[in-house]
Order: sequence, then C-alpha cells, then structure tokens
Amino acid sequence: ILTCDIYINIIVINNESVGNNMVGRKKNGKMTYTMSVTSAGQVTIPKEIREALGITDSVEVEMKGNEVIMTRAKTAREIMAEIHATFTPEMKARIKANAGKTVNQLREEMERTPEGRKYIEEFYGA
Repeated sequence: ILTCDIYINIIVINNESVGNNMVGRKKNGKMTYTMSVTSAGQVTIPKEIREALGITDSVEVEMKGNEVIMTRAKTAREIMAEIHATFTPEMKARIKANAGKTVNQLREEMERTPEGRKYIEEFYGA
C-alpha cells in the first residue's frame, strides 16, 4: 500500500497554461510539480509520479483548499481482496457452495424460502 500523497499546483493565467515543462521541487517536505493545463482542462502526470504511485489507468483526486491531492486509485482486485478479508468463515463457505451458479439460479433458490423471498422484496422492492 502506498502512503505518499502528491501535491500538484496547477498554474493558469488568463486561461493559458504557463510553460510546457513539468518542474518538481520540494515544498514542506513533499515534491511539488507545476504542470501545464490544456485547453480541455487536462494535465499530464509526470512519469516519476506515475511510477512512484503505480498509476496505470486511474487516480483519485481530492481538493483541500487550493491544493489537489492525487493518489493511485485501488484496482478492482485490491477492492475485492479488502471485501473478501471481511468475510466470515460461514460466508466463505456459502460462496464456495454457490460457485458456478448464475444470478438467475441463485435468485430462484432464494425465492424458494420465506427468508429469501423477504430479502428480495425488501432489497429489490419486488
């Protein structure tokens, strides 16, 4: 898990980007980059930031005052691993027992029990 945050200052004067170079400098113990903004409002994330954060396709962006904090977005595999880690042994056993079944098959099985029908009615309003 990466714990570094990258602070990015985006400088725009009169709707025109300032310079084409991405210059990194230390600010308050963190690397800060000034990047150009295209007419479409896009910026290029410097290669060293992409590599440091392991960015391949998406990032999370958070606004804090006049700063933007960019972090690597979790992959679907990482999210699933976090969810799986919260499963109880009973939940894991139920998942294993139902492996290979379609959604329709699972719903049909749920509809056969009063508890399943109640869940479907409450969750889906059906």
